[in-house]
Amino acid sequence: MIEYDPCGKFSKIPNADLLNAGGFLPRWCKEYEHYDFSMKKALISNYSFYYGPMPGGKVSEDGTYLFPGDPPLYPYLKITFPNCDETCYIYNYGIVGTVNKRTGEAWLTRMD
Repeated sequence: MIEYDPCGKFSKIPNADLLNAGGFLPRWCKEYEHYDFSMKKALISNYSFYYGPMPGGKVSEDGTYLFPGDPPLYPYLKITFPNCDETCYIYNYGIVGTVNKRTGEAWLTRMD
C-alpha cells in the first residue's frame, strides 16, 4: 500500500507527481516477496549503484528523517505491505529508508 504525503508536508503536489518522483523505488519495494519478504533486500538487489547505508540519522515514528545539524526531512511516500515487517519511506534528495516494524531498526541510503 502506498500512502502519499504521510506527514502532510506536500499537500500542493498531486499524488501522481509524488509517485513519479519515487521513480522505480515503489516498484522495487513491491518485489519484496522475491527477497525474503524484505523491501530493503529488494531495493539493494535492484539498484546497481548501492554504496551502503547512511549512518548517523534516524527515522521518527511518523517517518521523518532526522540527522544532527540538518532540518527534518519528511517522506513524500510511505510503502507498506500486510505480510512484510518493513515500512519504506521515500524522501527528497534520493534518500530512501526502511524501518522494521518489530524491532524499529532503520536503514537509510541514497538511491538517485
